[in-house]
Amino acid sequence: MNTGTYPMLVGLLVVILAAAEVPCSAQGDTSPHMERFVEVNGIALHVLDWGGSGPNLVCLTGFGDTAHTFDSIAARFRGRFRVVAMTRRGVAPSSRPASGYDQATLTGEVLHVLDALGIRTAHFVGHSMAGVEMTELARQYPERVLSLVYLDAAIDAAEAARVMRQDPMIGTPASPDTPSGQIDLWWNTYSPSFRVLRSPALAFFASQSRHPYVPPDASEATRQRANTYWATEATALVERMVAKFRREAIRGEVVVLTEASHHLYRDRETDVVARMNEFYNKILK
Repeated sequence: MNTGTYPMLVGLLVVILAAAEVPCSAQGDTSPHMERFVEVNGIALHVLDWGGSGPNLVCLTGFGDTAHTFDSIAARFRGRFRVVAMTRRGVAPSSRPASGYDQATLTGEVLHVLDALGIRTAHFVGHSMAGVEMTELARQYPERVLSLVYLDAAIDAAEAARVMRQDPMIGTPASPDTPSGQIDLWWNTYSPSFRVLRSPALAFFASQSRHPYVPPDASEATRQRANTYWATEATALVERMVAKFRREAIRGEVVVLTEASHHLYRDRETDVVARMNEFYNKILK
C-alpha cells in the first residue's frame, strides 16, 4: 500500500443527467434503488438513489469504494430520508480519467451532482476521504449542509501522514501521475479545522488493538514490530484526532468503536445505525 491511500484507511470526487434513469434490477441488481450517471467536467459520475421519504441524505464514499458500499445502510434510513450516494471519479463505474484528483475538483464534483439531482440542502454521511469533501462543503456552503456524519473520516490527514511514515508495513509511495499520487499532493498536507462546522456533526472513529494490515505470511518479528507500532503510535494518533474533533466541532459528538475496522459502517452496522438514529432523533424536528 502507498503513503497516500494508507492514511485514508486509518481512522483515518452546466451538469446534466447523461443517461436515462433505469432500475438497477435491469442490470441484475435487485436492490430497491435507481441508477443514473451525471455528467460533470466532461466525465460521468455514478449515482444510486434509494428513494425514501423525508429530507435528503447524501452518502459519500472513501477512495476505492463504489456507491454500492452503502447498499445495506441506505436501506436502514429510507424510512426517514431520501437516500442517495455517488461514486467518485477514478472508481468504476464512474469515469476514470488520468487527472483531476485535486481536492477542489473532487469537492466541486459533489456539489455539481447535488445540483443535477435538485438537492439544495442535505444531511451528509461520508467515509474516509469523503470527510475532506464534507468539511470543505460545510466551510464553503454552510447553508447547504444540514448535518454531518463522519464514518472514520474526521481525519487530520497531515498528522496521519506524518505518523504513518513510521509504520513498518508502509509500502512504496504512489507515482505522482497516478490518481493516488495526485491525491498525495494535497492529502499529506491537509489539516482541517472543524471550527468551520456550523451544523450538527457526529464523528465515528475506529480503534484497533492490533495492526489491521499485516499480511498472513509476515514473520513473527515483523508482526510484533507492526503491532507495537500500532499500539503506540497509531492508537495515539486516533486519540489525538478524537480530541481535536471534540475541541473544535462546536456542535459535534464523538463515538469510538473499539476493535472496529475502517469500514465500521459495514462490520459494526447495527451499532453505527443505532447511534446515527439517536443523533437524528435529536436534530430532526
